[in-house]
Amino acid sequence: MGLILNAPQPAVVPMPAPRLTSYRYWEDYAPKYLRSIRDTVARVIDDQERQRDLFEEAPAAAAFANAPNATVARPTPAAPAAKNETLGNLLSPSQANQFLNCSARWWFKYGAGLADPKGGSLVRGSTVHKCIEHWFKLQMAGAAPEIDDIAEFYEDAWEAQAAEAQFHKDDNIEDLKRSGTRLLRLYLEQVAPEIRPARLEQRVTGEIGGVRVQGWIDQVDVDGRILDVKTAEKSPSGIGSDYAFQLATYRQILPGGNGKARLDTLVNNKTPKLVTIEYEVSVADQFLTVNLYPRVREGIREGLYFPNRNSNLCSRKYCNFADACCKEFGGCVD
Repeated sequence: MGLILNAPQPAVVPMPAPRLTSYRYWEDYAPKYLRSIRDTVARVIDDQERQRDLFEEAPAAAAFANAPNATVARPTPAAPAAKNETLGNLLSPSQANQFLNCSARWWFKYGAGLADPKGGSLVRGSTVHKCIEHWFKLQMAGAAPEIDDIAEFYEDAWEAQAAEAQFHKDDNIEDLKRSGTRLLRLYLEQVAPEIRPARLEQRVTGEIGGVRVQGWIDQVDVDGRILDVKTAEKSPSGIGSDYAFQLATYRQILPGGNGKARLDTLVNNKTPKLVTIEYEVSVADQFLTVNLYPRVREGIREGLYFPNRNSNLCSRKYCNFADACCKEFGGCVD
């Protein structure tokens, strides 16, 4: 199947230098010198009546030159990297959630561009999603598919998803593949008959809090409700904060959306189980996205990247950047 078990990682790209507006830019300066800069900037504000951009390089350099203690020894930070200005121009809910969970992981994937192949559980989940999408496309085209007719499509979808995967040493690949077929059958028998899809795999774009945002929605039914399917090893107790953030994003950028959603979780027990949770996006949910997207973008552009070693996802099984992370920050990831 062309499985990649131990793909080598590319060399880590250095993180961008901080900008003038970043705390990191100033933290090595002596307090006495920082106070003189503050006083000089205050005078510039008064003189120019706030008409100039205080963060342009020329005014900042003038402030340094006019500072009373300009002869005090101080570090000379590197010029900000041009790439830093373009990072985060277009975000998604998954990017924002990833940055908030572990900013270092965001950097390794989206900033440094290191490979992030799917693991076994994601291969199974993606395969099930592809088959469900295929099922509804056939129905929307006027066909009447039979469950057993999907077997060949499942095989092809699995091969395609697994071709570039990186399975963990503890993954039982054949068991993952078989469990996917059981979960798919459960969905097609118990859920699919009642679904009336209007749109499938719809890309949505918009602006939230002054930030350009995009996303992909699995299904939208004829009533404007978002329908999503996930596979899991354990039954969910409710809607997670990361998924609520995703739904709140879609509520604002999905044309005709009403904020209502349903999550169907296919749980891989000995006997496959279906857990259905209804959810409606609140004003508070939307307010959170308006506040967090700009802050996430600012953190990205300021180069505020560090690992979250307390995260449940910080392990070699769930993160492909363990080696790069240990090399960059130190410590160990098991």
